[in-house]
Amino acid sequence: MQQVLEQNGETVVEDVQSQATTEGVSVAAEITHGVPHQVISEYCDQQDIDLVVMETHGRSGISRRLVGSVTERVLRSSDMPVLTICGV
Repeated sequence: MQQVLEQNGETVVEDVQSQATTEGVSVAAEITHGVPHQVISEYCDQQDIDLVVMETHGRSGISRRLVGSVTERVLRSSDMPVLTICGV
């Protein structure tokens, strides 16, 4: 199961990189393992990232507390600017 999830993740990352390159946007991507918000913050610190862009689903209240929010944790724990985009 984990292998399938990793392959799906790689495919999504490759698609985003391809679309960004087509639009002339420089993208750096890396697939890694760990606690998501910690790994994202550490990667950004190590790579001297200027801006993090993350999607949020706009959950609130009990739904957010049950599901958790990587975006919220990155927002609260990082010193870098984080741009959030509300998805559906």
